[in-house]
Amino acid sequence: MRKLYLISILLLAASISMSARSFVRSITADGAATLTVFLPDEGCTGRTIVACPGGGYANLMMDYEGTDWADYFNQKGIAYCVLKYRMPHGDRNIPISDAYAAMKMVRDSADVWQINRNDVGIMGFSAGGHLAATVSTHAPMQLRPDFSILFYPVITMQYKQTHHGSVDNFLGTDKDNADIVKDFSNDQAVRKHLTPPSVVFLANDDDIVPILQNGVAYFTAQNKVGNSSALYCYPSGGHGFGFKANFKYHDQMLRDLDNWLADIPSPNRKAIRVACIGNSITDGSGIFMRDLFGYPAQLQKKLGSGYYVKNFGVGARTMLNHGDYPYMNEQAWRDALGFQPDIAIIKLGTNDSKPKNWKYSQEFRHDMQQMIDSLKALPSHPQIYLATPIPACSELGTILEPVIANEICPIIKEKAKENKCHLIDLHTLYKPTEGILQKDGIHPTTKGAGYLADIIRENITANLPVPPGTSGISDYLNKAQLTRIATFQSDSARAYQGMAIYGNYLVSVQNKGIATIYQLPEMKKVSPTFPLGSFADYNHANVAAFGVEKYKKKDPMPVLYVSQAYKKPVNGKKDLCYVERLNLDGSSETVQTIMLDDETHLYGYALQWTVDAKNRRLIGFGNTQNNNAPDNELRIIIFPLPKLSEGKEVHLKASDAIDCYTLQQFDPRYPHQVVGQGACVQDDYLIMPTGFGEKDAPSIIYVWDLNKKTLVDAIDLRGKLDHEMEDADFYNGELYIQTNGAGLVKLKK
Repeated sequence: MRKLYLISILLLAASISMSARSFVRSITADGAATLTVFLPDEGCTGRTIVACPGGGYANLMMDYEGTDWADYFNQKGIAYCVLKYRMPHGDRNIPISDAYAAMKMVRDSADVWQINRNDVGIMGFSAGGHLAATVSTHAPMQLRPDFSILFYPVITMQYKQTHHGSVDNFLGTDKDNADIVKDFSNDQAVRKHLTPPSVVFLANDDDIVPILQNGVAYFTAQNKVGNSSALYCYPSGGHGFGFKANFKYHDQMLRDLDNWLADIPSPNRKAIRVACIGNSITDGSGIFMRDLFGYPAQLQKKLGSGYYVKNFGVGARTMLNHGDYPYMNEQAWRDALGFQPDIAIIKLGTNDSKPKNWKYSQEFRHDMQQMIDSLKALPSHPQIYLATPIPACSELGTILEPVIANEICPIIKEKAKENKCHLIDLHTLYKPTEGILQKDGIHPTTKGAGYLADIIRENITANLPVPPGTSGISDYLNKAQLTRIATFQSDSARAYQGMAIYGNYLVSVQNKGIATIYQLPEMKKVSPTFPLGSFADYNHANVAAFGVEKYKKKDPMPVLYVSQAYKKPVNGKKDLCYVERLNLDGSSETVQTIMLDDETHLYGYALQWTVDAKNRRLIGFGNTQNNNAPDNELRIIIFPLPKLSEGKEVHLKASDAIDCYTLQQFDPRYPHQVVGQGACVQDDYLIMPTGFGEKDAPSIIYVWDLNKKTLVDAIDLRGKLDHEMEDADFYNGELYIQTNGAGLVKLKK
């Protein structure tokens, strides 16, 4: 009896554990179709897989082709969903609609389930593999999976080349309709760029579904158009091995699946979605493995994980609706709209220059406006970039450079101005130097595609899609007027760096650790210029911030935290924060030195420090790599503010941090290649002036919400402040900025 009681308790505990991590949702109103969801207990990566079990469209193998996979995926941090779809009985729309509804439910539930709506794959077995491939090739963009895993799939509906029962049940009386058979033979439905990456698992001795006409055919179709694809065929195993442990190659199959999934990129959950719309130049015509080396693929690498770039290019297409191949008639155009981009790059016009197309030149403006209006109407409200065609260095296919230069480019520029779109003048910027064009003189080489991606990246990152902030501080910063307060004497050897304000005292710090104390608001000099206790050639003194404690009660101000921010270690120490005691007579002593023991190499360049006095926190910030690196990110690390009583030298460890993260991890709108300067904290916002005041490094103030971990504003000062901003702090509710070249300025209320 005691044993039975114990077993009952264990079973109850197991059922509670299972119910805490799994649940069932109805797909249809009558509950005939359901989705069983298994969420990882911990370590969720955000990736999700929807499984379609097989059974010849007559029944479902819900165990070894369904629920048996749950623990395997959950242990890897992958959410897993098993679709129990209804049988078609000759009406193919029944299982298709169930699969579409499952994909919609998963993406709609992304926030609640804490998964990544940009990383939802589909997995199918046998007839379920046909359903998964159908969703991958036929579904609207917003329901299409991001990758496909197909086990011994039915692919073709050609009766003599596949599993008869699947055809009979799926197509019913339409199995003799040649058009419908072709449409749902999914190897015939694969589309370049538009069909997601796939992997196919087969056994060579499958005697149920012929592998050459089905799984191999799908792989071949994917490979032929240049889409990412993989194929694993095991010597034996027959049909239907699924997750069966007695499958001879079970462990090897799981390793192969692990490796393939590891190679499939997982876009950032909040990635900025970029749609590349265009002709064969966007498509990557003539470039080997264009999905890796075409301009959109290279743009993805250059922009980094904060962006999600998709290629919607189609060769030979025109902007003109009366052209020989109008782009807006293509599935790619419908997919580009369904993608709901945050940024849309339109690069069309080259093929419009052909005489047979340009005879409709009077319609070019109208048709371009139609495309712009369609994008403007999207709920995502994308930023639209109109790109002029690159120069045509031949008349391939009667493409005419004079028409492009003298007629098409001016219209595109006119439309950009009229619609307040961003203009990328590729016709001027793209210089056809040696090695960047293929022999036809029209299409870029791999090198040329990289050059094109560089030009587009520079334009995108110069126009960050950061909406105006809604916080009080954002409202003030956006409405404030830039006003000059004081002009500092130029000193090229000792550039102005950190600056901090306490009460009516402003301390201006120069390179090497030279300081001057002023009294506000008159900017009256109250101390001579003097060396800090940390004065040295290797003290860049890049950021300054007042702390909370005074070294002695009679001191006129709290201690000052000064960032060394030197690129190289000095005596084995790097990225020091000097804590200085200042006196109005111009004397100073270093009373504490703080350093991060960066054993895990969190920072690849210079780490800087500022103080959140309100919350008594020390905030480190800096690049993970050099700011020129395309995958560089800005990392924030937060510690309790060390007390002076902790000693002359304080060593911090990342494991002791209150928080440690990169800005791009939580909000990809913060750019990867920004030139960061100083920072200050006000009302739980981190205020970061950046840039050199130059075209490639403009003066922009970023506002980061430390509580919500999100970018709330980007104050663009281009044309107002064309000088390097160094550091900032608040006085009487107004932001004061120390610059090199413009002296001290403020944003006046």
